[in-house]
Formats: sequence, structure tokens, C-alpha cells
Amino acid sequence: MHVNFYKKPQIKTHKTPIKVEKSVLFLDYLEHFISNSATKRVQGYGTVGLAHNTIRTYKSLFRIVKAYEFEKSEKLYLNSIDKYTAESFTRFLKIEQQYSDNYCGQLLKLLKIILRDAEKSGLEVHPYSNYIESFKQKSSDRILHILNPQR
Repeated sequence: MHVNFYKKPQIKTHKTPIKVEKSVLFLDYLEHFISNSATKRVQGYGTVGLAHNTIRTYKSLFRIVKAYEFEKSEKLYLNSIDKYTAESFTRFLKIEQQYSDNYCGQLLKLLKIILRDAEKSGLEVHPYSNYIESFKQKSSDRILHILNPQR
């Protein structure tokens, strides 16, 4: 048996080889994104700096991805978030954590935003990141509770 000790190390995630030296951890990039949120341009409004509640949702995404990594015993890299990983993350949110459809959809949308931002920054992301879809509860399934003051 011949072993090549000079071969560059690779991490295999779900049969997808990833080059270690170029890959960036998703949580590291998300932390960088959050720390630079004060200087981010807001699309559509032309303003600079994300709102407090927007930053709070990104921090929630950080916390949830960290829990996902702990549960699955694997680190997420920007270039490893493929279809299998996105579906696994969706299952984690919807079934294991029992989050609502709207919250799951919001988190998937934020995940896609982070991956797109990383790609704009010149970092390598998985090609599937453009196809990650969010979802929300059908409006016909929503229940509105209207409160009227008693007289």
C-alpha cells in the first residue's frame, strides 16, 4: 500500500470533496458579517447600517447554525452547503427544533443572503447556494386572533 503524504488534506462531507486551505467556516463568515453590519448598505433604501432587529435575526441564525453543527458533529463551510446540507438543515429546523414554517423560511433566506454576500466577497461557495429556497405558511392556514375590548 502506497500512501502519499504530500497530498493536500481534504474533508469529505456527503461525498463532496472540499479543499481545506481555501474553505471558510460558515460561522466565521457570519460573525464577520454581523460585526460589519453597521456599514452594510441596505438594498432598496439606499441607507447604510442594518436595523437592530435585522442584526438580532442574524445572531439567531448564528446560534441555530451552531446548534446544528453540534447536533450533526460537523462544521459547515461556505463551499460545503449543498442540496443535501440545505435539506438536512431544513429538517433540523422544522422537525427536530419544531420551528414554524415562517421562521424556518426566514432562516433559510438569511442563510442564502450570507452565502451570496460571501460569493460577492470573492469567497468560494457551493453552486447550489443560488437554489436554496425559503418558504412560508400558506395564508389560508393562518389563524388571526382579533381582540376586542370588553364593554
